[in-house]
Amino acid sequence: MPDYASQIPLPGCDCRLPPIYEVPHHGRVAQPHGHIFIAIVNHTEEAMGALFQHVSNLDTPSSKSEFQERGKENLSQEVLKLISF
Repeated sequence: MPDYASQIPLPGCDCRLPPIYEVPHHGRVAQPHGHIFIAIVNHTEEAMGALFQHVSNLDTPSSKSEFQERGKENLSQEVLKLISF
């Protein structure tokens, strides 16, 4: 990753989830108008199978308020930027 990339802290997340970085610009984004996130994903069959198995069994909140009700309101602002409802 370039020096200007900032890794987004994901406290308590499963290690099978990819690391996520935020960058101010990217060669494939001609005119940035918001946040640019990059996930470094292991595309091997084994890693993708483990990731799919993990995320397919998650009970995902359907709203920000439900997310906060589950005790996640103390997550950093960087993590909350990743959640869009």
